[in-house]
This record gives sequence, structure tokens and C-alpha cells, in this order.
Amino acid sequence: MKLDARELQSEDDLGGRGTGGKPTIGLYHVAVSMANQTTKGDKNTIGLEVEFQVISDGLTGYKKVFEKRPGGSKVMVALENGSQTEEQGGKTIGNFFAFSGANEEKTAFCRDNLTRFALAVGVLQPGIVADPDWDACLGRELVIEVQNDKKYTDKQGQERMGVAVAMFGFWSLGNKAVSRVPKDATTPGMQQLAKAGGPVSHPTAGGNGIGEKAPAIPAAPVAAAGKSRGKFSDL
Repeated sequence: MKLDARELQSEDDLGGRGTGGKPTIGLYHVAVSMANQTTKGDKNTIGLEVEFQVISDGLTGYKKVFEKRPGGSKVMVALENGSQTEEQGGKTIGNFFAFSGANEEKTAFCRDNLTRFALAVGVLQPGIVADPDWDACLGRELVIEVQNDKKYTDKQGQERMGVAVAMFGFWSLGNKAVSRVPKDATTPGMQQLAKAGGPVSHPTAGGNGIGEKAPAIPAAPVAAAGKSRGKFSDL
């Protein structure tokens, strides 16, 4: 029997029909299925290796609406247009959050990106300094953005476009900026949000991106400490 791997880069591109490979570009309701502090690369960069698992089809082809904030920064506050993706549920995508960069400016950028993730997933509260318990990320839900990455050439010599998790592309479930992103209302995170009176605009337990606060969302059930897989790892 012949096996066709012409469109694959490694074994990680297969995981069962409808669940293999990485998701296409878009915004997705996801669960954290892995979170391990580790080192990576030739320079042994210390960071957090995270895997996100798509819970349901997301939104693609959208336009972002931004508002300016004091200091000149811009924050996404809404989405316009767009269409639902197809057959993306169950796919996974990884992201490495480096704890430091090549210089002070790049280190600050890395820390800000990691802090936004920690706020969005609820393991860090606004207004405090803390060393987050990364094991507590497992099973937590949030919205992430998957965007085009650098081009690469596959084994057949065809040029392709890769995908990656966007920098600062993390939102808590109740953030109104991503209210148009399809979500599975039956998940623990969404059920907790509903019990808290959600969807709320900017929960304290999540990365609101604007600085406004609302009652915190109770944490979703997570895997036991020391485990590397979360509640949605079998999707």
C-alpha cells in the first residue's frame, strides 16, 4: 500500500482526518493543551513552550478596528466582516514565549508579549507583580490569532506560506474586541463566563487590552499539576 506524504513536513502534520496540521489564518477559541518551561535553540534561550488546541472553527478574512490610547498606542477594539473557517476544530499550533531577547528593548518586548498571554489566560492578575504558575495554564481557554509566517520550501520544492501565533495575539474569552469570534458555549471556560454574567467586556482575570476592569471570571478546570496535557487534548 502506497502512503502519500507529499504535502507533509513531518509526522506532526497528521493527527486524524479533520484534526491534523496547523490551523489556517484567523482568530480562534482555543484551549492550552501544553505549557512547559524549557530551553530552545543554539543559545539555550529560556522560555515557555505552549501548545494551543482549536476548540471550534474561527473567524477569518476580518478587518480590525483600532482605537488610539494615551501615549500613542493603538488597541484593537472590534472586528468587521469576515467569514467562518472550515474544518479547523482540533488542530494545534505551538508558540515559544522567550523570557528574554538579545538586548534590553527586545527583552521588554518578549516580556510584554508573555504578560499579555498570562493576563488573557488568567494566570496573572492586573495590578500585581507575580511569578505565574504555568501549570495552571493547562485547560484554560482564550482567543488567539493565527497569522501568516515566513515562506518555506517543502520537500517537493514548492514554496509555501507557514503560519504562526501572532505576537500580542491573545484575548480573554470575555473581551468584547473578539466577541464576533465563534466560540463553543459548552466548554468549561464559556460556562464559567456565563455564570459570571458574561460575556463581559474586560474581565479582571483576562488580558483586556484596554485597561478597563470587570468582575473576574472563575478559572476553568485545569489538569493536575505536573501533567503536560489539558482537558481538550483529546479533541
